[in-house]
Amino acid sequence: MITVVHVIDDYSLVINQGSAEGISLLDTFLVYGTGPELTDPISGNSLGVLEIVRGRARVRHIQEHMTTIESSESRFGPKTVRKFNNSLGLLGMGPTTEEQPPQPIMLPFEDPKVGDFARRFGAAVGAKAW
Repeated sequence: MITVVHVIDDYSLVINQGSAEGISLLDTFLVYGTGPELTDPISGNSLGVLEIVRGRARVRHIQEHMTTIESSESRFGPKTVRKFNNSLGLLGMGPTTEEQPPQPIMLPFEDPKVGDFARRFGAAVGAKAW
């Protein structure tokens, strides 16, 4: 079972598997904690333990028996507008503006803890590093 063994910061975690266990630079992970066991209110049957998603991650650095992963979730920030004058203003062209498109901003994991779990997902499962 892949487990979080160290929280570096809100964006980076260390898991307890590395190259010896087949972790690849192409792997992606779902990081989650566990909540209560839930039961179906009609049948009374156990539905299992609730997984509380902390975030998704990509590999940053692989060692033999541990891997540093970082958040792979992001959102786009606001568009940037810069206004500046240049020598063309003297020629009657006035100030100019430059718009930069929104840039992605990395999102932190949601309250990660040592002992949380990670599960490989996506197309890279089982892929080998170069």
